[in-house]
Amino acid sequence: MSTPVSTAAAWLVANLPTTPWRTSQHVGRLAGRPEVGRVGVTHRWVFELREVDGEVRISAPDLDDRARRREWRCTDPEVLRAHLHELASVFTTWAHRVTLGALREGHRYLVVRDFTDYRRQLWSAGAELTFEHQAFLPYDGGHTVTFRVGDTTKAMYLQDDVNADLLADLDLYVEEIP
Repeated sequence: MSTPVSTAAAWLVANLPTTPWRTSQHVGRLAGRPEVGRVGVTHRWVFELREVDGEVRISAPDLDDRARRREWRCTDPEVLRAHLHELASVFTTWAHRVTLGALREGHRYLVVRDFTDYRRQLWSAGAELTFEHQAFLPYDGGHTVTFRVGDTTKAMYLQDDVNADLLADLDLYVEEIP
């Protein structure tokens, strides 16, 4: 059965620009809670959809202030057509920002802001990294991310709880080199 949230999510997926990653949607409901939809790419949900008072509210992180969420309201998918350019811009911007899931083997990345990993290893702004691979240790919530730096291999260690801010906002520290 089609619902306003699932209809709007399907419309977004059909009309948003393509990216190097698969665009997907998920719509579900927990017992006793309103239906929630999400639209995003393999490594990041960009839009959240909820039905409130007969309209679908679509929200996404603000492009300039991550603590804020932007919101679009619609009563049917046709209303979204008027906002498609803006929604597409937000989607494309967030979809292309670097996350652990977006790192691609052989691609080069630039550290744009100093940070320290879980093992207190400094990653300095200006360093160029070539991504090799990553491993996730679910028991510890640990990520081992391996890069080639010049002629050497260097591992970055990140922990879900200790490095939560860095993991959530990796694109503030690392950018892909085109």
